[in-house]
Order: sequence, then C-alpha cells, then structure tokens
Amino acid sequence: MLVLIDESGDPGFKLARGSSTFFIVAMVLFRDFQEAEQTNLAIGNARELLRVKPEFKFSQSRDHVRDRFFEAVRPFDFGVRALVVDKSKIHSANLRGDRERFYNYFVQLLMRHDHGALANARIKIDGSGSRAFQRELERYLRQRLGPDKIKSMKFVDSRRDTKTAKSKATYFYRISA
Repeated sequence: MLVLIDESGDPGFKLARGSSTFFIVAMVLFRDFQEAEQTNLAIGNARELLRVKPEFKFSQSRDHVRDRFFEAVRPFDFGVRALVVDKSKIHSANLRGDRERFYNYFVQLLMRHDHGALANARIKIDGSGSRAFQRELERYLRQRLGPDKIKSMKFVDSRRDTKTAKSKATYFYRISA
C-alpha cells in the first residue's frame, strides 16, 4: 500500500492577520504500486499536454484543466480521505500554541480514522520541515497508530514527485468543488 499525504492551509491561528481559516489534510491511498506508477505516468502526460508546471494547483486552475486532470486519473483505482479543520472551533491551548503539535495531531487523526484502510503502508508526506520535525512526526505517528499501519515514511517535494502532486490536486479539487 502506498499512501500520499498533503495539506492545504496553515497551522497558524492569527486568523485576522492572514492565517487560513481552515486546515485540510488529505491522503490518497493506492493498494497496488503498479497502479500508482500508471497513475503517475498519466498525470505526467496530462501535465505535459496541458503545459502545467511544476504541479497542478487546482485553486489556480481553470475548469478545463481540472476536467482534463480528472479524465486522466479516472481509470485508476485509488481512494481519497480528507479531514477539514475549522480552526475557529479549536480551543485547545496545546494545539493553538504549537504549530507542529497541531499538524502532527491532525495528520494522525486522519490516519487513525481510516476505516481499516491502512495496513503496512509506505507513507509519503508532501512538505519540508526540519529533520527534527520529520523524525518527531514519524515517532508520534508510529506511537499513536501502532505497529501495523506504517511500514515506512518519507518526506517528499510534490513539485518533483507527481505521485504526491496527485494527492494535492485531488483534494484541492474536492474541497473547492
């Protein structure tokens, strides 16, 4: 199993000064690695055909680009799960005061409430962050989720990895539709 995770919005709480109102974290699940590779090729071909570089940004794309993207990935077998957080409803000082704790908590919440989908998964998380943050997130997720859900975890840059870009594009479309 391959799981691609990405987020939209930011974990900050300065809502009146530019922080996003919502934080969205989503995962795309492939049970078959070959299916993921074929989807990756289809996305690459669609990007080339549509002259989209370096990745699909659905919030900035016209409808015809969105439509062509979904036509390209429609034949493939994958699932999407997303969690939308209205930050104005968060009252926990722990979550409001620590951006990394906020991010970690909602990623694990999404993964924990997977309806049994995650099993021995190879996880790719889009984003940067310091090595210390990445190590802490992996430790936290393994501790919270147990030994059977995560086989490996890797942090990637979706601008260089179209499989992760698919995750981003898919959930942007779902939340903007």
